[in-house]
Amino acid sequence: MKRFYIFSLTFIFVSLINLEAQKPDRLTFVQSFYPEYTNYIFNAEENYVKHGFFEKDEEIKYSGQYSYKWANQDKNNYINLAQFLPEPDQNGYRDFSIYDSLYINIYSKEKTSSTFIIALNCQERQPDSKSSSKNAYISYYVIMNFKGWKQFKIPFTEFTKNYSPDISKVTSLCFHAKGWSQVPDPTSIIYIDKFFFTKAKYDFNMNENDINEQTYSDIIKRMVYTMTYKTFDQAKIVTDRAKALIRDANNNHDKMNKNGLPYDFQMNQSSHMSKIYSNIRAIAIGYATEGGDLYKNEQILQDIISALDYMHENYYSRREENIFSNDNWWDWEIGTPENLLEALVCISDDISQKLIDKYLEPINRYDPYPSMTMSNRINIAYCSIISAVLQKDYKRITISIEMFRECFVTVEKLDGFYDDGSFIQHNYISYLGEYGVEMMTPLTILSYSLDDSVFRLDDEMKQYQFNWIKNSFLPAIYKGGFMDLVRGRSISRDIRGD
Repeated sequence: MKRFYIFSLTFIFVSLINLEAQKPDRLTFVQSFYPEYTNYIFNAEENYVKHGFFEKDEEIKYSGQYSYKWANQDKNNYINLAQFLPEPDQNGYRDFSIYDSLYINIYSKEKTSSTFIIALNCQERQPDSKSSSKNAYISYYVIMNFKGWKQFKIPFTEFTKNYSPDISKVTSLCFHAKGWSQVPDPTSIIYIDKFFFTKAKYDFNMNENDINEQTYSDIIKRMVYTMTYKTFDQAKIVTDRAKALIRDANNNHDKMNKNGLPYDFQMNQSSHMSKIYSNIRAIAIGYATEGGDLYKNEQILQDIISALDYMHENYYSRREENIFSNDNWWDWEIGTPENLLEALVCISDDISQKLIDKYLEPINRYDPYPSMTMSNRINIAYCSIISAVLQKDYKRITISIEMFRECFVTVEKLDGFYDDGSFIQHNYISYLGEYGVEMMTPLTILSYSLDDSVFRLDDEMKQYQFNWIKNSFLPAIYKGGFMDLVRGRSISRDIRGD
């Protein structure tokens, strides 16, 4: 049934591509930066200053008369550039909270699978059994899967955060080409034109007054349609699915503990948290499904709120306390937020904005904007965008859409869709039948829900989705199921209900 949902809904929104003239203008922006909040590490438009193992190169140039060249990465696989940061305070710290982004122009002669890490080391920590690291830090993987010059505009929200770093207490800036599963590539050479930390500036073509309340309401309504199967005519297959959703809602409500922990889990794994939110989501869908015996039932609503309150206060708002012995980032940044958001969408008309804002506070911290690659990036984009819709934050919606635009390309290396229709996730694994599906599900909901609004995806994005369906998904399905060669590790999992 999930496959029916994905493909049917995808073709519905694809059919709207040629109706652009009937729709309102799209909300767009131009991104720049504040010069007064900018600190250059490299700037090829100024006089050359030697930077560690970076050499001056006058052959490869972009905006200046030279570039900074880094070769021999297998030998010089670690570079500390602390001396080029602002002066430290008496405790040896630099305050990077005045910045929110990193800009860097990089040239690569060839597309490779080589990577290096940019890391900002922050306050000291006590090494323990989990890590020998003496500092908390934020880090970003740069993947050399491009040719020529490429400008990276990297918000701090896209950096991986390790051991609760405080960016007002930065001690050093480092480049790493080894460690964290990296293998230095002796043939990989990079050239850098500019490298600076700054505060991003966004100039929008509309303001808040140009977007009325009905815009957000219509998006929520469309989302509810996709979850309760009211988007389609009442074909038998859809009606049967709606009945199954109602049965699922009743079963989960019958098993719910009405006080305290909503379900009987040991709560020693973060996956237990995601499963409980999944059960709450199922009840919320029943609450929003017209014709069901839970539809708009006041007691059901109160039970949902009670469960959400308990989970928020005791679990989802407490990530930094390391409350689970078996913890997985996915539960905090994708699994739980997707279930929570879809539950809130179903009940949003009947609860206060104050309550919505409370439940969204962790999501706003964990998923402020899209990060990671392909499937994970689109899942996190889904969370940041729907959270912003519920809070009527037009800027965050628009910036998030633009930040997952990089997924809409054809790649030659690492994660993404290839010319031959194949899909790779985790660098080299054929994952169309798992990560591909997990990517298309939220993307399809977003495409349909945002359509007819100023936030809709543009024609280029929609065309890519249509091509993925036609050239990747459909050829990989045989007798109603995905062939095992594109399912990665999911071939070992129970797929009933898929």
